Amino acid sequence: VMIRSHTDLMVINTTATTAAARWMRFSFVSSGTGAIIDHHGKSSFVLTAAHICDIASKKQIKRMVPEYNEKVHRVLSSKTHVILNFYGSSYQATPLVSNPQTDVCVLLTPRIEGIKALRVANTAPYKGEKVFYMGFPRGLGQPGFVPTFEGFYAGIFRPDRNHYCAGYTFPLAPGSSGSPIVNIYGEVVGIIHSYYPIFDNIALGATHPQIKYII
Repeated sequence: VMIRSHTDLMVINTTATTAAARWMRFSFVSSGTGAIIDHHGKSSFVLTAAHICDIASKKQIKRMVPEYNEKVHRVLSSKTHVILNFYGSSYQATPLVSNPQTDVCVLLTPRIEGIKALRVANTAPYKGEKVFYMGFPRGLGQPGFVPTFEGFYAGIFRPDRNHYCAGYTFPLAPGSSGSPIVNIYGEVVGIIHSYYPIFDNIALGATHPQIKYII
């Protein structure tokens, strides 16, 4: 499913002496991808990346307000999410659980009819295993059309000493975040959250155990 998020952001300069300098308001829309992993009663559960669910990050605020300083500025933010399914129907969604450290989130929506939930695999992929991801890079998607890409699981990638994630060989673009990675049986083995900065055909995402932990 495609996820469209609308963010309203207000940055308040607590030291400003005029109203014009005190308030800065921003509004923007971003898109990502998610996967329905369960239906229960009147609800559906959508797995995606945490940075899609969460409010604006300090990095995003810095881009809009270069002089942003936590000691001077206060931030008020709200974010709404709309799920668009394969047939073009839309559903309001709210974050149910989110882990910014591993970049995994589950959204809760009214039951999305007509789409089978993807099963999360019992085991992690092995190195070199062929995998696929379905997503909407740069918002490229429309009812009945879901881009699907083929790649391979490369193993555990460590961007620094304190963090690790799963690495895959996939072409990526903004909008791919939250895309489910599935094995040849259609089972979810990972989700995409970013790409390697100097080579955008290396996809990075939450590991299989990180996904299992949050669900």
